[in-house]
Amino acid sequence: MSTRTIRRRVESPVLRWTPPGPDRQYRVAVRDEDTGRRLIIYEGFQTECRLPADLRLTPNQLSFWVGSRSEQEPTARFLRCQDYTVITRLGDDYQSAAPDRLTASERPNVDEYRLRVRDSETGRILVEMSRSYPAFLLPAGQLEEGIFEWTIQPRLKAGFGKPVWASVTDVMVSAARSRAERLIALPEEPRPALAVVRGELPPGSLARIREAPPQPATVALALPVTADPRIAPEPSLQSVITTQWINSAGTGAIQMASCTLKDAGVSAWFFLDIGSMNQAGSTVARDLTATLIGDGHQIGLTIGESVWDFRPQSEGSLTDFVSRQLDAFITLTGGGDVTPVRLSVTARTQEWLRACSEAGLSVVTMPRKTLRAGARWMHWRTAPFVTADGVVVLPPAMLLSTPAHPRDQVLRHPVNAADSLAAASAAQTLNALATTGKVRLLIAEADPLRLLARVRFKRRKEAEAWNGVLRHDLPEWWDAGWGRTAAGYDVAQGVNEIQVQMLSGLAGGMKNSDLSWGAATDVFDETKIRGWLDAEPSANLIVEQRRGPRLTRLSEGRAYDNALRLALLADHA
Repeated sequence: MSTRTIRRRVESPVLRWTPPGPDRQYRVAVRDEDTGRRLIIYEGFQTECRLPADLRLTPNQLSFWVGSRSEQEPTARFLRCQDYTVITRLGDDYQSAAPDRLTASERPNVDEYRLRVRDSETGRILVEMSRSYPAFLLPAGQLEEGIFEWTIQPRLKAGFGKPVWASVTDVMVSAARSRAERLIALPEEPRPALAVVRGELPPGSLARIREAPPQPATVALALPVTADPRIAPEPSLQSVITTQWINSAGTGAIQMASCTLKDAGVSAWFFLDIGSMNQAGSTVARDLTATLIGDGHQIGLTIGESVWDFRPQSEGSLTDFVSRQLDAFITLTGGGDVTPVRLSVTARTQEWLRACSEAGLSVVTMPRKTLRAGARWMHWRTAPFVTADGVVVLPPAMLLSTPAHPRDQVLRHPVNAADSLAAASAAQTLNALATTGKVRLLIAEADPLRLLARVRFKRRKEAEAWNGVLRHDLPEWWDAGWGRTAAGYDVAQGVNEIQVQMLSGLAGGMKNSDLSWGAATDVFDETKIRGWLDAEPSANLIVEQRRGPRLTRLSEGRAYDNALRLALLADHA
């Protein structure tokens, strides 16, 4: 096996430093010692940052400087807390003797040494960088013509020691240039020995599912219809309804999601939370349902944990609870031959599935959090499967993204409007999954409440006023823990335009995938669902997308990645 070689480059793109104290703001500058170029790469409050992509692969020697100032003085100057320190490169050998290896005697109780190279005629410092050991490799990029000198100084209590200059010879410069051009063997990444774990198959049997003709690859978009009283502008049910559901201005979260998907030509599945519907009243619930159906969407039921279920679920069995929710849904919507159901819980998934089976349900869809609350074998399923209770579970689609740098993590991305990468590449992801032939039912998800912009406040008087109303007028809200504190609370204010664009981008990508759209009445029909089930449930194929390096921006933070935002706005044709 031949050895792979690469040019020299930094060993790790992550730069870390020791904080001089609490509550500090930092500025990090990187200097290319071979060119003299200096670049500020970070300003923020973390004690680590990453090199920009164009500096990660350069063979030149780099060093970085850190300055800091108090968070309370945002206009003050940044004071040095770390001198320019060498950034270690792959392949650098500080131990073997070589003409371009510069060394000095090691001093007791000294943990920092500084290399300086200057022009002998002008005295101008060309190279200046520090290490914890008195051995350096000469950067030769700026040593073109002239006479140059070098020195290594130990840092003492009173500062760096007196410099003792020595001449830089032509042999040293030639050796340094040869080293920079010489390729090095690519270091092997550590490969831990993995224990072989036998894959666990879904315990259910396809024999329990009624035969049906095979179906083509189908896509669907599922959205929960619920409400979060904790972000309401006012402590009242009406404030929750007008902000998060429907109002005359058309800015309710559910209303905006419905309209956005209608404009994209998408018929989505909206799953109603009966607990919140009961609190809002039958008139409001029917108006909201009529709006969704009028926009061409399909209605289903969310079963499971709801913040609006003030009555403990311990009153009766889980089966009784599921049956009550089904009866309430039928009363609200008039019912039909098929009831689309979304199971949303954060614990005891298998017990809930058993309750759904006992209540007469044969097909349910689940968000990823519910799958992860179940048995380990179902955590990352992407294809529909059958449980031991005979219930067909429809998991959401997912893709993996692998990093450009081997030390980064491989990430899982549910096809969800909240994930910018998945939303921007929805068409490619769904088409790739469909071509495998193993996954024929591709479900994406979105949360309408994310369309609301949230502002965090720390106001004691307003929090006390909110809590007073809850104690006096809404004791159930107070008992549910929906009070506010001066430490901070979120309030929905206005529209999050970025999330609206991401939802629109996801819907547009799904529409342009040219795959069939699934009708909820067909997918949740026990006489047709077999057509989307694979005969070999052990196969769970996941699409993989490689992330490329991205330039570090000089802002303190950003709400979204601009490249992905532009991808969402691009023409998908």
